[in-house]
Amino acid sequence: MCSTVERGRIDAGDKPVHLGWRERRRTSQARDVLAAAGAVFDSSLDPRQTMRTIARTAVPSLADLCAIDLLRDDGEIGETVVAATRGEMVGRVERLRADFPIDLQSAHPLARALRSGEPVVVDDLADPPALEQILEAGEAYRELIEDSGYRSSVIMPLIARNRILGAMSFLYGRDDRRYDPDHLSLISDLCARAAMAIDNARLYADSEHVAHTLQLSLLPEALPSIDRVRLASAYHPAGGGTEVGGDFYDAFVAASGCWLVVGDACGKGPDAAALTALVRHSVRALAFVWPSPGRVLEAVNDVMLGHELACRFATAVVVRLDLSSHPAKAAIAGAGHPSPIVLRADGSSSDPELRGMLLGVRPAASMSDVEIELGSGDGLVLYTDGLLDAGAPAHPLTQAQLREHLAGHAHRKPDALVTELERLALRSGEGHLRDDIAIVAAQIG
Repeated sequence: MCSTVERGRIDAGDKPVHLGWRERRRTSQARDVLAAAGAVFDSSLDPRQTMRTIARTAVPSLADLCAIDLLRDDGEIGETVVAATRGEMVGRVERLRADFPIDLQSAHPLARALRSGEPVVVDDLADPPALEQILEAGEAYRELIEDSGYRSSVIMPLIARNRILGAMSFLYGRDDRRYDPDHLSLISDLCARAAMAIDNARLYADSEHVAHTLQLSLLPEALPSIDRVRLASAYHPAGGGTEVGGDFYDAFVAASGCWLVVGDACGKGPDAAALTALVRHSVRALAFVWPSPGRVLEAVNDVMLGHELACRFATAVVVRLDLSSHPAKAAIAGAGHPSPIVLRADGSSSDPELRGMLLGVRPAASMSDVEIELGSGDGLVLYTDGLLDAGAPAHPLTQAQLREHLAGHAHRKPDALVTELERLALRSGEGHLRDDIAIVAAQIG
């Protein structure tokens, strides 16, 4: 017999419900699982991992098999995740869902639960009327029921923030299994918590995707290919990348060589993204007007002051590499930003003293250039202060320590240098970053 549960009431015909000691024990175990469910469900913010964790939590305390079917944005069933006491059933049910998708307009119990937003109970999966509804999804489901020994099921909608996200199906193989109000209450409680955990994970994933996409729009798609200079770069957001940071880098070709830029706009989120875009694109445009990095930064400061940025500021370091001569010449200017580290082919290192105040704070800011020569094998490393602060507050790096560390790797190519700095940051922060990090390394060929 197939029956539907509405508002916590079970229509189970004339069959009395008697809980034996096994059922009482299983109910007690299920309550213990539910008591810890919140922390378990929130252990991951990856939507698929969250689904698997939830399904595994339900087995075996609440079911012999648990399947979670989530709806896509178009309203059709997308992902299905299964957990079961019998391992071979996991892949089999997941493949069945993929190969024979359920029509949500059919009488299939899952379709009815998703349409109505109400739980559906199937007391006997092999009962002809119930089996007929299940087989609307395909004859392959008959073989599954016959082989698996599952006899009854409950399908509970997953509802969060007044929206049906999908459903959880609980299947049992015991012939005497019946669903009393207390058991349904436990399942309902689990599903309510599961729905919020899944929705939170999806929201997190969506915000991370938006932030990642926006952040990529603030960085060059690829570094330019330039004769006589090798380039490498890296960008790492802090906090899982759910917010757009203000760190950025850029590299672009000029008539006699190229320009390198690394900067940091204060704050995070949309305001930081807008400021980052303003600074980065202003540097690009103004670099074709003035050959002096200091003059470019002065003009960027004027541009920022011409916008009402609500006390927001930025730091930056700009380098113009003139590759038309031997050795190459580098003009460097900074605005409140850590100085680049100069690495020589002989293993020595230095960090030129740059004088320049924060961008967007005071008018008529003066930024002067520092000029150096770079021979074959010499290079520059530009970075944001997130690299120095990676191990703070316990183990912050000073600029002198970073310079000494890099001196030991001066012979390495830019991509290897960048990889080494990424490892240094993660090692200093014990696997976590306190702030965003942007790095650009260049080496004269």
